[in-house]
Amino acid sequence: MSRILMTCALVLLCSITIGCGYKLTSPAGDLYQSAVESPGCLITNIAINNKTMVPGLEDRLRYILSEELLRRGCTINNKEGVAIYGSITDFNMSIVAERSSQIALYEINIKTDFRLIMPDGKELSKTFSSPFITDFKSGSRIEDIIMARDREIDKVMRDISLEIIYTMGISGR
Repeated sequence: MSRILMTCALVLLCSITIGCGYKLTSPAGDLYQSAVESPGCLITNIAINNKTMVPGLEDRLRYILSEELLRRGCTINNKEGVAIYGSITDFNMSIVAERSSQIALYEINIKTDFRLIMPDGKELSKTFSSPFITDFKSGSRIEDIIMARDREIDKVMRDISLEIIYTMGISGR
């Protein structure tokens, strides 16, 4: 009896959702389609170098920037499109205030210089910087401190990546 009831409920649910105009889509909806139609969404190259003493920042920024571009439906490694060249010129993380022996308030500053070379040859140079103040536990195990620090650095990298994307004209998506 319960199997018949479950089957009827499933058939009813399917007929309601199919018949009333709803459809299943990706979480971003039509974001991908509208981004593909954007002329700034073809990327030929993303090259980032690190002029700081902190290893791996360039890889993290390249990964996060690529992820954000792909999320917006951009194509990377295309023959035509925007070439992105960047340098991380400054990285600084300092304690702003200590609330207790367990929690501290940190300021993370990352400064980057980017050149965007558009398909028509037009070049746009811009400096992006992101002062970011955050707090996390500093008195716990060293592994937890490093993981929390890395999460906060990734947030700053994502902010910078979004600024670059908005500069390319893929804003509001």
